[in-house]
Amino acid sequence: EHLLERVFLTLGDRGVLIATQFRAGAVVQCETVNTTGAGDAFIGSFAVFLGEGLSEIDAIKRANLYAALTTASVGTQSRS
Repeated sequence: EHLLERVFLTLGDRGVLIATQFRAGAVVQCETVNTTGAGDAFIGSFAVFLGEGLSEIDAIKRANLYAALTTASVGTQSRS
């Protein structure tokens, strides 16, 4: 299997669905305030984690957590 043979569907507060021709499964759910930008946060951090050498499943779990953290407040940028 290659990465191009997978589908990642971000589902807002329902987590992310990963599907291949062999299996499908959801990963982590969370309470959200605003899901704006969560998909971008997921895919960007997923790519970074893969690039750092994490296994695919560990990269997915960490990226999902990172994306979930971005949904805890309104907006896509910090207010600093």
